[in-house]
Amino acid sequence: MTPMQFRRWSSFSTKMAREAWPNATSSRKDRLVEEIEAFLARMEPHMAEITDWDGNSEPSFCVDDEIRDYCYDAGYTHHDPDQLHRFETQFICCVRAGFDVAVKPSAGVIGFDIAMLKRMWHGRIPPWVRLFFDPPLTTGFKDEDPVWL
Repeated sequence: MTPMQFRRWSSFSTKMAREAWPNATSSRKDRLVEEIEAFLARMEPHMAEITDWDGNSEPSFCVDDEIRDYCYDAGYTHHDPDQLHRFETQFICCVRAGFDVAVKPSAGVIGFDIAMLKRMWHGRIPPWVRLFFDPPLTTGFKDEDPVWL
């Protein structure tokens, strides 16, 4: 991973935390951003080793294992059926979607739309995000059109 990819990963992930769940409280959004920044700070020293999400390429560093360990250590992985791992799920969605768009696509994250991407960048989705999609996001897409991040 290059430093530019890392900055984009961070930018996408934190913006998604702020905009993906419009009904979330500001404290929830702040907490998501704080945790994303803390996790990415742990990943930054390993930039040169990170090539994909699962660590299947050389050099090998498995972001998926790291985020699972991070969630476990932070106590986000629990077995309360009423909670359904909500914070953990939102956290992982933001980090993984950011990685997939900024670094290298993997299995992806579903359940979001063009409107969310527009909110993330105040209506002006940057070229590197638009070009991630096939076909690239240009005019003609509706806000309610789903995206696979």
